[in-house]
Amino acid sequence: MSGYISKKARIGRNCVIDPDARIYGPTTIGDNSIIEPNVTIGYPYFHRDTEEMRRLVNKGITDYNEIIERMSRGSRIGNDVRIGTGSIICQGAEIGDGTYIDFGCFVGEGTKIGEGCTLSYRAQIYNDVKIGKKSWITGFVCDNTKIGRNTVFMGKTVHKYNFPPERRPVFDEIEPAPIIGNYVFVGMGAIIIGDVEIGDYATVGAGAVVTKDVEPGETVAGVPAKPLRK
Repeated sequence: MSGYISKKARIGRNCVIDPDARIYGPTTIGDNSIIEPNVTIGYPYFHRDTEEMRRLVNKGITDYNEIIERMSRGSRIGNDVRIGTGSIICQGAEIGDGTYIDFGCFVGEGTKIGEGCTLSYRAQIYNDVKIGKKSWITGFVCDNTKIGRNTVFMGKTVHKYNFPPERRPVFDEIEPAPIIGNYVFVGMGAIIIGDVEIGDYATVGAGAVVTKDVEPGETVAGVPAKPLRK
């Protein structure tokens, strides 16, 4: 699919946008940002949008870019942001200054990512998530979760995808990483390591180091993290 830049989009100074990138709706991109090939920004993700898409098709609008453009509310991308190849940033998302989003990541509708964050290779962050500044996130984060600043989610203690792309041994290999449920709260400075699961409505205390699964509704704290209460 060829690239697309909405006439409603506002692009800052000294930005580099690949010709195959797609930017929909009233998206704002700050200065000095880099948008790599096959990135989509301002994409309407929610299932309720399917009915709107059908309505537009029934009106005779069949061009994909025009359909998405009419549906999109745009996104907000800060200064000095880099978004890696194949990533999708849904409508209403906000990406803070200086954040780096690696290859193949997904950021859902209404999600807000703070300044200076890193989303590692193929991180999937869904709808209405809030991530504090200077956090490093990999794995899968479900809806309405709140993550404090300076948190770290890693597949392993030494995470090979931290290396520059040219030094990664196998591009398509998936390293097991954390799965964070819906309505989870992760306190600032917490570290979650390995292919652990944090259940819905769980709480991870500030500064905790989590290496084991956390049950839904459970509160854990400490190093290593241990349950306090449900």
